[in-house]
Amino acid sequence: MSSLLRLVFRVLLVLLALGPAAAPAPAPAPAPPQTAPAPRPEFFGLRFPVMVAGFPRSDIVNFETDKPGLGYAVKYSGNGWAIDVYIYDAGHKDIPDSPSSDVVRGHLAQARGDIFARQQAGGVKVEETGTFQISGPNRALRFICGSYLISEPARKIDSYLCLTTWKGKFVKYRLSTLHGAVSTAATAKRFVSGWIAVLWPAPGRRAMLDVPFRGRPAASGRSPARGCVWFSSKR
Repeated sequence: MSSLLRLVFRVLLVLLALGPAAAPAPAPAPAPPQTAPAPRPEFFGLRFPVMVAGFPRSDIVNFETDKPGLGYAVKYSGNGWAIDVYIYDAGHKDIPDSPSSDVVRGHLAQARGDIFARQQAGGVKVEETGTFQISGPNRALRFICGSYLISEPARKIDSYLCLTTWKGKFVKYRLSTLHGAVSTAATAKRFVSGWIAVLWPAPGRRAMLDVPFRGRPAASGRSPARGCVWFSSKR
């Protein structure tokens, strides 16, 4: 065997002994982008909690940019409920800080008319099933409300409307769920009353922002325990 062939043979033996070349190590996967937590919405100074009475916050609608005076709507939902919380001034100035004022009661009547306007759609009937008020621990009137039964061709809906004022703005609540054998009024009242700690925190306490309201409404007409919310209803 010539010296050249012997050299080639030795090179082949060395390559066989070393085995196949190791594949390059894969590049490390890029770190996932750091996403900042979604900001808590705040409109006209009101910060909307991530959850109220067990209902999580969802979508936000901006009416104010295109139609000044209509403000903003923040949606809450869960367990078959659709809830909208509005803050706006409707072009009013110097809105009194009292739900019993003529301005607020007049605006409630207007919102009530919007609900009855649904009867203009064929086959829809609206009935007012009651009115009620929600007061705070010191029995200060906080919300004036109405309850309605909306009958459509294929379903019935329990609907609730509550209104208050806060720092020169209207704050309105619209709550709806399917009508059934079990009363839905307590759930609606519990959600709205949960906002008392947000809008009017107790002296020395900060407004509740991300803490669900865990209280249970006292029976109508009974004096509540200290720190509870109580309701007075009327037909």
